[in-house]
Amino acid sequence: MRNILSALLLLTVSSFLFYIFLVQRTVRKKVNIFLPALKVSEQFTDPANLVKWYMPFANTAVQPDIQYNDSNNIIRSGNDSIEITNQSMYSTLLKTFSGRQKKYFLFSVIPDTTGQEQAVVTMTYKTSLFKQWFNKGSLEKNALQSFTNFKEYMEDTKRLYGYEIRPVTVTDTLFLFISETVAVSEKRNATRKHFEQLIAYAEKNKAGYNGVRIFYSQKTGDDKITLFASIGVTNRINIPPADPFEQKMMPAGKNLLEATYQGPFGESDKVFQALESFKTDHNLSSMAIPFKKFLSDGYDFTDDQIVQLKVYYPIF
Repeated sequence: MRNILSALLLLTVSSFLFYIFLVQRTVRKKVNIFLPALKVSEQFTDPANLVKWYMPFANTAVQPDIQYNDSNNIIRSGNDSIEITNQSMYSTLLKTFSGRQKKYFLFSVIPDTTGQEQAVVTMTYKTSLFKQWFNKGSLEKNALQSFTNFKEYMEDTKRLYGYEIRPVTVTDTLFLFISETVAVSEKRNATRKHFEQLIAYAEKNKAGYNGVRIFYSQKTGDDKITLFASIGVTNRINIPPADPFEQKMMPAGKNLLEATYQGPFGESDKVFQALESFKTDHNLSSMAIPFKKFLSDGYDFTDDQIVQLKVYYPIF
């Protein structure tokens, strides 16, 4: 009897050890992201997006030497690397390496069916109970940390779209406005002339120029561009039909998307693309043309001059 009990105990202990050390179990982590599924899936199928949130690559202070191999979707930094494999529209398998360690993590997205533009993101991998409880390797730790931070990353507009974007309401409501189509080569001179004319006209007619300057330009041909320039004013004035100016109203309290920009003036149009992406991802519609609000003094800027702007897109 003692031998039987000993054998049963040994069998039980062996089975238990086998179960916790060798049997691979599936681990699933889930998070809801309030963005369209395709936008979410781009974050782990595109190497340039993946390195912005996946550890240790996202820790640029530690991993500054990121290298890409576009032919087989491999990202490397030091002893760490990721290979993006088995891609589909809504999933990808990440083959991760750290030195001689290797581990697979499957990322997948389920599109929302309730019309709320949210997606359920799942990370799936296999491990033993012992490793899960007591001995997580660096690859598993990196994946878990990355997945924990993924929602924060997706809600950080500066990291996701390149600029800080937030909804605001209209505060400046009355503007003196002028527009003109000119040759592209005349853009800077024409812009300077328009603001000089607007400010002079406001002062002459006691419109109450308040220092607000907004601007937008739009290509209308290979060598033509239409300029829209406005200054904020506080008083309504009568403008003769023969004058090139108009007074325009922005309805107070209406909605705008606002982005903050600091950089070369010639590259500031890129903010409009980011706002357009944000607008599409959040199922918003436009009610008017976007515009830039100058925070830097002046309005006569070269393309390489560093400026500070607020960029706006009216929405509803």
